[in-house]
Amino acid sequence: MNPEQFPIIDQFYHFHCTLCGNCCTGSQQVHLTPYDLYKMAQFLKYKSSLFLFSKNLVILIKTKQGVWLPRIRFKRKPFRFCPFLINEAEQGICQLHPRHKPLICSMAPVGRVIDFERQGESWHLVPPVDDCRGMESPVENKLSDFQRVHENELGWQKRFFALLNQLQNKNWQKEKFKTDLYALDLNRPFSEQFEEMERSLMQSF
Repeated sequence: MNPEQFPIIDQFYHFHCTLCGNCCTGSQQVHLTPYDLYKMAQFLKYKSSLFLFSKNLVILIKTKQGVWLPRIRFKRKPFRFCPFLINEAEQGICQLHPRHKPLICSMAPVGRVIDFERQGESWHLVPPVDDCRGMESPVENKLSDFQRVHENELGWQKRFFALLNQLQNKNWQKEKFKTDLYALDLNRPFSEQFEEMERSLMQSF
């Protein structure tokens, strides 16, 4: 799903989650940032984010640009759904909400497009699923409020995308992505580790 195909959000957008859980099932794909991995490992009380891979909760998917992205591995029985989704009082509840939730899930229905060549970005109204009832809500949301609440995570996301942009077609193998980008020590602050990764990777470009 390309966010650019959807309307641009200028200042306000209407949305209110109905907890139907539809965006956590079926063909949905939840791609993660390094900080998402850190948060999820923290929730599960793992010492390292690498346990997310060894426990088969997260897998790496290769993109057309030749980079490997982490993605939540959905369960397949009795249907395809996120392993962190639970059903409670006929509602879909995310166990990671709100503190450990992946940024892409917290952003919905806000989509972000970053143009590194022009040094710009745009924000788009992207329905989480085609029949999302939350999109029919009269509840008004302010884009700047969302950006303020998620300021730090949006910053990490942009810096991560910048690294991926540099790594396109570098022919890095899957394991190198895992060890150099996605291996995080939960006993150390995320910011410290990410800045070390940035310095190391930028020196190699």
